[in-house]
Amino acid sequence: MKKVLSYLFALTIVPTVAVSFVQSDGVKNQSQPVAISRPYAIQIIGNDGKEEGNLTGLTSLSDPFDISETLGAKPNIEDRFAAFPEIRMGIGSKITIYRAPTFEIVDGKRKKEIRS
Repeated sequence: MKKVLSYLFALTIVPTVAVSFVQSDGVKNQSQPVAISRPYAIQIIGNDGKEEGNLTGLTSLSDPFDISETLGAKPNIEDRFAAFPEIRMGIGSKITIYRAPTFEIVDGKRKKEIRS
């Protein structure tokens, strides 16, 4: 009886499991997550409070700095970012970049430009 049950198990369960992991061409199915592009609008506000420009585009990235860089906004690491609705919602967002002000420091004969 045990031999019959193990034979039935081998005929029904094992082929089903093997088929679910192998495609028709015999290659293992390795599904990759699909990156979905979302729409983004970027508004750039200068350090004087005036609008410098607007950009739009699609990307699958989720970091506001990376999104802005990909769409051509040329952000600086010191800039502030605001997004509505939140980027993590995954439906696209309007990202506002507030440019960091630039200061020139003069130390003796050396001049250095920094952002803060």
